[in-house]
Amino acid sequence: MSCSSCKKRDHVYYRKYSGEKFCKKCFCTSIEKKVARTISKFKMFTPTDRVVVGLSGGKDSIVLTYLLNEIEKRFPNSELITLTIDEGITNYREESIEIATKITEKWGLTHKIYKFKDTFGHTIDEIGKIIKNKELDLLPCSFCGVFRRKLLNIAARELNADKLAVGFNLDDEAQTILMNLIRGDIGRLKRVSGETKKIHAKFIPRVRPLREIHEKEVMLYAYYKNLPIQSKECPYAFTSLRYNVRSAINLLEQKTPNVKYNLVKDMNIISDLLQESDSLQKKRVYECMSCGEPASTTTCKACEIKKLLD
Repeated sequence: MSCSSCKKRDHVYYRKYSGEKFCKKCFCTSIEKKVARTISKFKMFTPTDRVVVGLSGGKDSIVLTYLLNEIEKRFPNSELITLTIDEGITNYREESIEIATKITEKWGLTHKIYKFKDTFGHTIDEIGKIIKNKELDLLPCSFCGVFRRKLLNIAARELNADKLAVGFNLDDEAQTILMNLIRGDIGRLKRVSGETKKIHAKFIPRVRPLREIHEKEVMLYAYYKNLPIQSKECPYAFTSLRYNVRSAINLLEQKTPNVKYNLVKDMNIISDLLQESDSLQKKRVYECMSCGEPASTTTCKACEIKKLLD
């Protein structure tokens, strides 16, 4: 059967949620156009932005870096810098750093590496051992997510970024929404919207250009473009809440193909309403008394949980 787009070549991919069939070339073009529309719709960048992109070495960050690098070529007054966070996970992070180093050299991009050990005094592997020894009712992922978000912002600010681009795809967005609902975290739900505002002088606005691309389509795009991606999965991933939520949403998708898209689309509307509410608009952004970073209370979450390790 022929491609729905060009009507010339045989199709190699069926987009179930839209009913479209694509040949290899038209599929890649559709991804590129969708990302461009997302960037435009949410006004993610300006032509002179200095953009730091989180480059973990996984499929999402590799594809995001590739696409932003191609886009950046058309804007000579903009700049793209790549950033890898080294959490200190043995037999996992080494591979991704090697991949990130090779592709940034190939594409002529500046590549910076920031380490958990340097900023927080511990690697994730070390934190895992402390959790076990102290019998803490927490998982390594609980520390990793909080520490990574904080270090991404610190690094982006030190690199004088106007925007911080991260490789969240549609699946990640849908999972995050459900996770925040499960946790009852209204504050984070209001940040689901694709446009991130500068809420504090020390906070670098984050953008998610892949937020409307399915995870499997990111993977297929990377394959068709022959992009190198990390083969190993994080050894701690299966213990996280995200892992369970991911399994539940994928099960729902088998019977309702557009469940992820609808979840994100509807939450965008709710997020905008939450941001407009008086109670949330008046919520103050503090500076952490311990580290000086932006926080929702007088002590940031990273400093709060770091005390458990001492």
